[in-house]
Amino acid sequence: MRGLLGVWAAGSLTLGTVALVFVLNGTGDVVLQPVTELGAAAFLVLLLIAVLVVALAALSRHADSWLTGHARGQALWTLVVLVGGLAGWGCAATVVLALNWAPAVLLVLAYVGGGLPFAVVAAVLARSPRLAGAALGAAVVLVLVGAALVGGVFPLVRLAAANLALLLTEEVAVPL
Repeated sequence: MRGLLGVWAAGSLTLGTVALVFVLNGTGDVVLQPVTELGAAAFLVLLLIAVLVVALAALSRHADSWLTGHARGQALWTLVVLVGGLAGWGCAATVVLALNWAPAVLLVLAYVGGGLPFAVVAAVLARSPRLAGAALGAAVVLVLVGAALVGGVFPLVRLAAANLALLLTEEVAVPL
């Protein structure tokens, strides 16, 4: 259980800061900026993701998972938790942006709940079938709640793809 809290904390601290970098620009305006316009802050985003990878790799040594019995399994656990967590975080960010919540709410959610997708994925990989099943059920419920908030699963996927394209190509205004 402590390992899951560590995964949650690592995800929340690093991706909360990533959200802060993407939302605040140098002028004090609150906008969602594309990666291409982040400048030196893009390096900070990459550095934060690298810190998350290192933290997950360190946590994989103590993870109670059927995968972590050897070094290759620990690397795979780290990769699966990272990719699954980033996918979940992106899904949650898509819902928050679609609902036009204030940037302050976005940042609070990123810092407090940003690690939840990573912890859920880590729990799905847990050795305990009861914990893994509960985590898988929680993941399905979280995706369905997000989809319900934006009008369905297909709109959620469409919005996520559009947000990713906008993030990579142009600036998107975030309401205050």
